[in-house]
Amino acid sequence: MSMTDGLSATELERSIAKTLSWFSIFTFPLTTFEIHKWMFEPKRPFDLSDVCRVLETSEWLKKHVWRKNGFLGLKRIDGKVVDIDEWILKRKKGYIDSTKKMRALKRVGMYFRLFGSVRMVSAVNSIAWAQTQPKSDIDLFVVTKPNSIWFTRFFMVLPFMIFGARPISTDSNEKKRKNVFCFSFFLSEESLCMKKMQLDEDDYYLPLWIKSMIPILDHNQTLKKIRLENSWTNVYFPNAKFRSVHMLHHPNVFPPLLFSNPIFNRVCRIVQERRFPVSIRSLANKDTRVIISDSVLKFHDGDRRAVFRDEFKKRYASLV
Repeated sequence: MSMTDGLSATELERSIAKTLSWFSIFTFPLTTFEIHKWMFEPKRPFDLSDVCRVLETSEWLKKHVWRKNGFLGLKRIDGKVVDIDEWILKRKKGYIDSTKKMRALKRVGMYFRLFGSVRMVSAVNSIAWAQTQPKSDIDLFVVTKPNSIWFTRFFMVLPFMIFGARPISTDSNEKKRKNVFCFSFFLSEESLCMKKMQLDEDDYYLPLWIKSMIPILDHNQTLKKIRLENSWTNVYFPNAKFRSVHMLHHPNVFPPLLFSNPIFNRVCRIVQERRFPVSIRSLANKDTRVIISDSVLKFHDGDRRAVFRDEFKKRYASLV
């Protein structure tokens, strides 16, 4: 099927179609600015004005894309017409809920500043996209100093565990709690490059995850180091800049009080490994879902990146 005359227009239309196909998986309509920002693998640089022009003039895109109240999305998913109003309402509700969660995160953020071993804390996943629901976890990504990852995780998580603000184990039958904090990904600052954790070259979720994280604490220019170590993500999303520290959060106003040493770190490892649920122990270091080491702690036993990748390919293929 021919989209429009001219190679450049076709490339741009394809990038826009890819972007909308991906975000349709999450029932997430985009603004024109966001389409440009999160454009999938454009073959050459395109300005925001190029995106606006093509969205206005492309008959092919008009056939497949709806536009309402400043948002855009695919008209049909798996042959079914989407409920546009439902999509828009979901996004608005997600924004309101995630704003509340960011304020909750600010209240506990002062505790994270007590640790001399913490180099960066970022909000990730649904809260980073402002698309949480009342029962969504507040997912956090933490960077630590070398030889302190186990100590840091233990004492960061401890008060949340005591006060019931941690997610329920997948091995438990307890009812899911609201507004819990999930500490599922820690990196030591000597292991900041995450390219090796990508499933394959078509794993778009990881570079999107990296570029969408919202830092709430940044010491020793760790955010700058992450940008440099993960510059490979620019191949996928060249228009998306790494985010700065969130406006609700402020620099340290007092020195940290809690410091690690190698002995404490080893003890904390032993204690935590004994408490890992069966779902974590059974997957440990078998692939990129669950990684347990002295430099990486990644507990994504419900990793759905392969599902998202395959669904994206199917939805995009149905358009072209």
